[in-house]
Amino acid sequence: MGAMRLLPASRMSRPWNAIARATGLGLVVAICIGGASAGCGGDAEENEARLLLDRLEGMDEIDLGSRSDRVAALLRMPFGSERVLAVRDLCGGMHDAMATAEVRGADARRLLEAMEGAPPEERGADAAAEVEAALRESTEALDRVRDLRPQCDEKLAELRTRYAPRSN
Repeated sequence: MGAMRLLPASRMSRPWNAIARATGLGLVVAICIGGASAGCGGDAEENEARLLLDRLEGMDEIDLGSRSDRVAALLRMPFGSERVLAVRDLCGGMHDAMATAEVRGADARRLLEAMEGAPPEERGADAAAEVEAALRESTEALDRVRDLRPQCDEKLAELRTRYAPRSN
């Protein structure tokens, strides 16, 4: 940016020169700061959105133990964008419910097999209650997945449309 040209002292008093310099400098600083923060805000949200999309990619295909760890890590990510946070919480919650459904379903199968393998006199009401509780928790988690999946898919599609890299 070129130097600001001021009127000669004969045409403008010294105080006005100082004010013009200060105002010009202040205006330049304000434009730079405002432009930088506006640009950074958009870039930050775009970077966060792309990171979230990357972290969620293929989440359904990984093994249960890794998925549970990955979901927990995802839910701890400190995004600054409200839009990205909302999608993280929604989709992270859905994947967490999916993992819970799988874990509790596997628990129910394991408990049922142990109960059926035990002699009849060792099969107690407590074992049946444990199986029932695991099945109920699995079913409740699947209901949460069913409720959250359409919303998650919609919000992910919005992020992809807005921020996914475009091929030329």
